[in-house]
Amino acid sequence: MIDVGILAIGSYVPTKKLTNFDFEKTLETSNEWIVERTGIRERYIAEKNEKASDLALKAVQNLLSKSLVQKEEIDMIILSTATPDYKGYPSTACILQTKIGLKNIPCFDITAACSGLIYAISMANAYIKSGLYKNILVVSTEKNSEILDWQDRNTAVLFGDGASALVLSNTSKNIIKKIEISSDGENHKVLVVDPFIKMEGKEVFKYAVKEGTRLIEKVCLEANLAKEEIDIFIPHQANTRIIDGIAKKLKVDKNLFYSNVEKYGNTSSASIGIALDEVNKEQKLDLGSKVALFSFGAGLSSGVLLFEYNEKI
Repeated sequence: MIDVGILAIGSYVPTKKLTNFDFEKTLETSNEWIVERTGIRERYIAEKNEKASDLALKAVQNLLSKSLVQKEEIDMIILSTATPDYKGYPSTACILQTKIGLKNIPCFDITAACSGLIYAISMANAYIKSGLYKNILVVSTEKNSEILDWQDRNTAVLFGDGASALVLSNTSKNIIKKIEISSDGENHKVLVVDPFIKMEGKEVFKYAVKEGTRLIEKVCLEANLAKEEIDIFIPHQANTRIIDGIAKKLKVDKNLFYSNVEKYGNTSSASIGIALDEVNKEQKLDLGSKVALFSFGAGLSSGVLLFEYNEKI
């Protein structure tokens, strides 16, 4: 059996910060209203000339600068985005490939909204276990600012831009124990981009809490692991109320759920990778820690990944 683990990680957010107080100047809202309902205080927004591939490149450069992984060792790129450089083709993964300076490897995009990172890792895991590839670069990059209606206070205040990158490899480091992905297409209309983000917040909340709880319990059961044995949960960073709701339904201490949503807002599929990179850099994990990543988003889609942390990424 081939083991698959997380060999390296990196992330990037743009330099332009937008606070809740900035929104007070343009929308009928307040810092208190936003914080109370979402937990978000600020987010980072890309410049107009920055594209999703540019954000992705910065995340990959961050990864390569602090790991032993050489770019020439990468033999596939899987990129998750809902905001590609082009609204048809070519794929943003191919654009990223040439910006990195790689040739003659397969590169493609996937779209699973906020669950994109875990969906992409699931695919990379399968490719590596098959023996076809050894080191796969998984990137999530989102320029949400270009699909926001800046006059809609219900959505404009929620999102930020950013990117994260991981290298999955045939390795004994940070071994993936279990992955589960799921979708509920019947309810796809509650969160759409047409042409801007439109969301039925209550329905998304109910799905996220119900499905997040179900998948975590399912994965723990299949991994023969009690949910109480998980040392840290790293959820998709959408809303603190959702995160608290899942913790409450699981009957798990909410302090075990890492959150940085107050700093970055919802960066869609990039959010879990950005959070994991922070957890790793801040040395919040002990060797042997059991980590659960979980996501929920448009589609409606969801995913959970369990891995054991045994070496700094």
